[in-house]
Amino acid sequence: MPARICVAQIGAPHGLHGEVKLRSLTADPMAIRDYAPLESEDGTAKFEIEELREAGTQRGGDLIARLRGIANRNAASRLKHMKLFVPRERLPAPEADEFY
Repeated sequence: MPARICVAQIGAPHGLHGEVKLRSLTADPMAIRDYAPLESEDGTAKFEIEELREAGTQRGGDLIARLRGIANRNAASRLKHMKLFVPRERLPAPEADEFY
């Protein structure tokens, strides 16, 4: 079993102040904030979610996130397409019909 699980992927920047679109891969999309810190695939970067909200109904499940330390659009742009991981033990045990 993998030691780390991909729980989200960062999308395009949102606005001018460092927010990003975030695609949560968790059963409850808003639960993503409970698994912090989130790590880059190579483990060299860690992110904490300062603010999180739904992006609206047009993209079903997308969120808008403000990540600690990301203060402008340029910094947010550099994160586009980054997958975010957490250690498996930080996630709740899967239900009988779920898997990681």
